[in-house]
Amino acid sequence: MSARRHLWSDQTSLIHIETAAVQIRMCCECVAYMCKIIADLGQSISLSASTKKETVPGRIFKSLDRTGALNFPRQATIEKVEDRGENSVWKMEIQAGSIEEIDRTNKLWSKTGDILHEFPPERAWPLSGDAAKIDLFKILIFWRVEHQWLWNRFWTHAAKIDDNIFAIYLDSVSDVTPPKLISSVGHTEKLGNIDFDPYALIDFDAPVNWSDFEDTKS
Repeated sequence: MSARRHLWSDQTSLIHIETAAVQIRMCCECVAYMCKIIADLGQSISLSASTKKETVPGRIFKSLDRTGALNFPRQATIEKVEDRGENSVWKMEIQAGSIEEIDRTNKLWSKTGDILHEFPPERAWPLSGDAAKIDLFKILIFWRVEHQWLWNRFWTHAAKIDDNIFAIYLDSVSDVTPPKLISSVGHTEKLGNIDFDPYALIDFDAPVNWSDFEDTKS
């Protein structure tokens, strides 16, 4: 949500896009770490020490795939078809996964590294302010598209641990709430113990009172 607010803000800058890229990068890492957790919770295989220490999403995916332990979260839809309180009836549809989704998540993580590094001196710089705005707009649109894919793909997802299925959805896209966990038994809602501010937006234009940062002696 923080990345979305920075990418769809009324005003933008390269710093806004870089801030969003950091959030997107961490989302890709969370997906990879989730795959490790799913594999580790399963009873069919024990993760190697090197896999447990790995932090690069692509390497994690390959390591788990080699041992048959890669269980990539699948896109899912959850709908309450009959409201019975705690015994409500839910309908869950889970889509088949694809190697393309795994590759795109890995490539998206790599692309965030590109924009977070300083541009090389060999890169041609815009010759005017208008040209710079056009370049910035192209970069903005690219990251909006990538973020929208990540948003749509993982807003509601499901995974399987042995014979159990669990799903995670982030509730309404218009009224963001903390993530909720859906148990496989009766699809009972359980609110995750997570506290965050989905409406936070960094203000890069606000005036700074530098005296607040001066060392003072008491």
